[in-house]
Amino acid sequence: EFIERDALASLVDWPALGVELVASAESAEEAIALSATSTFDILLTDIRLLGMSGLELARELLARQPGLKVIFNSGYSEFEYARQALEMHACCYITKPIDLGELKSVVQRVIEELEREREQARSTEQLKQLVQDNLPLIRRHFFEGLLAGAMSDQEIIKSLDYFGIDAVQGRFALILAELDGFDKLSADLDWEGLQMLLESVRKSVLGLSVEGLLDFFYLDRGQIGRAHV
Repeated sequence: EFIERDALASLVDWPALGVELVASAESAEEAIALSATSTFDILLTDIRLLGMSGLELARELLARQPGLKVIFNSGYSEFEYARQALEMHACCYITKPIDLGELKSVVQRVIEELEREREQARSTEQLKQLVQDNLPLIRRHFFEGLLAGAMSDQEIIKSLDYFGIDAVQGRFALILAELDGFDKLSADLDWEGLQMLLESVRKSVLGLSVEGLLDFFYLDRGQIGRAHV
């Protein structure tokens, strides 16, 4: 209903709530069409619409954007409508006539929920990036534990799966080598010089084009580990 939609758009101070009114639609079909070109965080919809219902509209948009927050508004307060709304995890179900104070309170709660979810998503992404950045070190610890025999079969299988190493279909080997005269070679080297020495060794080994090479890592006192299938 145009008058009701216009009133909601104009009487609520959306910017003060931290909300941008992206669009309003006079039908479910129009809302679905708008979703093809716009992204929404919150959907405020009546239950009873011409043609497709608000419940069907919400299901359609949630299928496209699972993180969408849905607020149902209806003059029909029967239990069945509320039950269906709750089944699709609607944020709120408010009845007509809309109390603007209640609507503002509901929207603020939805915004807080969105912010918590986004902060959690950022933290998860940061953790994934941290793991990715330290993956060589994590792999080295795994191979060190494998060499030391300090891991259970379950831990080994879980780690191999995490690193994407297929050690079931084929053979898996972990080789340990040691540089002759390492102590003498490294005696007069500072930390930077030692790293350069080890890097030159790494390049030499990688240059051998060992078939199935998975990883190459350093242990203490000139020991070098190499894993391959």
